[in-house]
Amino acid sequence: MVRRRLGLSVVLALAAAGCSSSGSTGETTAAATAPTTVATTAPTTVATTATPVTAVATAPTPAPTSTVPPAAVVPEVICGTADPLFGPTPTQDGYYFGYTNDGTQPVAIAAGPDNELTDAFAGDQPYAPTVFAPGRVAPVFLVLADATDILPSWRLRGPDGVVRVATPDQTTPRCGDIELVPTTEDLRSPGLDVVLRGLPEGADPTQVEIVATVTDVPALSVCPDGLEPEPVQLAIAPFDRPRVEGPSITVTADVLDITRPDRSYRGGVERFQVFVADRCSGAGAVTITWPVAPTLEALIDGRSVCFEIIEGIPEEIDCGPGLPATGGIRSWR
Repeated sequence: MVRRRLGLSVVLALAAAGCSSSGSTGETTAAATAPTTVATTAPTTVATTATPVTAVATAPTPAPTSTVPPAAVVPEVICGTADPLFGPTPTQDGYYFGYTNDGTQPVAIAAGPDNELTDAFAGDQPYAPTVFAPGRVAPVFLVLADATDILPSWRLRGPDGVVRVATPDQTTPRCGDIELVPTTEDLRSPGLDVVLRGLPEGADPTQVEIVATVTDVPALSVCPDGLEPEPVQLAIAPFDRPRVEGPSITVTADVLDITRPDRSYRGGVERFQVFVADRCSGAGAVTITWPVAPTLEALIDGRSVCFEIIEGIPEEIDCGPGLPATGGIRSWR
């Protein structure tokens, strides 16, 4: 019994093996493998919340406050032309003034209560400055004395609001080369060229045509450092005739019989006064001043032109002593 059971077991085993064979070729087919699925994880989306930005108002930065104090403008008396023992003589003597602007920019002070000359000679126009360059400027202008016992004063109120007055006194020095050295160099050396022509031309002219021309006065003014030069103001005035603007003038003078202590002759004389004024600008204004160069002041005092008819031709001669000048009164009025 035991043996039959063993044989049956073998037969069953073989039958099972035959069931796993494919056809009659005896090929072995590998068992199919199920496809592998790779699990993928969807990307995670993180929700973000926008944070509002709040603008912070910033106060404007205040403009820097200037620490530079307002400029002081200080007038001064430079010197006087009068003899200290006898005092000034009206129309002949006077006082030179200057100033110091302690700021770094030009300052404009219009003529009036803040820029005023008092007790100056009434017939003269001294032209005190109305625009002040930085630093010290001297001498600036000449004021003729009005009387021997009344002295001129210059009153200024600068941007600092302080009123300052300059008045000559017994300590004012007499003008000399040292006192009148200018802080602004002026190299002009003007003259007056004269051309004479007899009228009518011939042996016996009854009049002489005089053409007078100012020389060596450039077109632009001479100004202190810090001011801009403007065109110079120029005119010529015969002694008793209207002034003519410009550098040249033509007049006629009568031929007369002239007697001098040493001789007599036919001739004549004409006197000219030359006005040269500088115009300088700054701080939005223009100031006019008379130049203080001696050669320019001499032209304001006037020049006389004397002539003699020699063989029918007028020739300029020395006028000799005693001939008065024009008086030196300065005025554009």
